[in-house]
Parts: sequence; structure tokens; C-alpha cells
Amino acid sequence: RLPEIRDDDLGAIASEFNAMADAISNRDEQLKNQQARLLQREQLATVGKMSAQITHELRNPLSSIGLNSELLLEELEQPVQAIDLIASRELLRNITKEVDRLRDITEEYLQFSRLPRPDRTLIRLDLLGQEILEFMSSELDQSNVKWRIDADATPRDVNADPNQLRSAIINLIRNAKEAVGPGGH
Repeated sequence: RLPEIRDDDLGAIASEFNAMADAISNRDEQLKNQQARLLQREQLATVGKMSAQITHELRNPLSSIGLNSELLLEELEQPVQAIDLIASRELLRNITKEVDRLRDITEEYLQFSRLPRPDRTLIRLDLLGQEILEFMSSELDQSNVKWRIDADATPRDVNADPNQLRSAIINLIRNAKEAVGPGGH
């Protein structure tokens, strides 16, 4: 701000300059408030999308549990000598499998929601990739999945959290292993 101590053209210029500074300051404050509101709306939209995705992922196992429970109840309402124990055990295994799947889904979302702050450091991607594939080689071999790493000729460093990056890459490799199935590459 400029001092408005003169009563001439320079004083008028100083007064106009201060008015413009006030207008810019007010505009900046309004933009800051609008940006905060937009960010809050985006966060709410993201929470809504995640809730819809979680609901969708939970619906299938819950439907399966409900159906298997109904079938098991029907089986157990028969006279004792007519109960098919093998079928009943299979229904219980299906229920247990779906409960485990629900636990895995909820644990995955809980882990996502409480990710620690990254502890960034420079990491050589080719070395990290090689280390992870060596670590996972027995798991991939047991699944009869062939693998190789094709690293760039020029080593690349990234500024990232090594533990989070390692976890993400392991999850990608496991997802790929499941997708290609035995004998895949």
C-alpha cells in the first residue's frame, strides 16, 4: 500500500493504487474460497465414487453368502438321514471363501485409507524391479508363470517411497500372475 498523504494527482494515484490493491486482495480471497469449495466438492465426489465401488465389490460376496446360507438351511431342514454332508460341507466352504474375500476387500480399502506419508528417496527402477522379481520368482515358478524383466538401457531414478512402490509393484505382478494363469508369461 502507498501512503495517501498528498492532496494532488500523486495522492489520487496512490489512492487509486490502494483501491486496486484492495480489489486484487479481495479477488484473491474469493478465489481462495472458491478453490477450497471446489476441492471439498471433489473430495465428496471421490468419497461417493469410492463408496459406490466398495458397495459394488461387497455386493457379490454378500449375495453368494446369502444364497449358500439359504441352500444350507434348506439342506439342514431335511430329516437327518437325508442330509447330504458332502454338499453341506461344500456350501460351508463357499460361505467361508466369500467371508475371506470380504475380509480381503475391506482390508484392502482400509489399507488404502490409511496410507502412510511417503518417505521419498531416489530409487533405481531397474534394480528395484530386478530385486522384486527375484523375490517373487519362486511364487511365479510355482504358478508355472514365465517372467522376465526388460529394463531400459539407461538406468532411471525416481523420487518415491521404496516401500510403497515395492508394494504397488508386487500387487501388479500378483494381479498379472492371476490374469495370465498357469503357463502364462
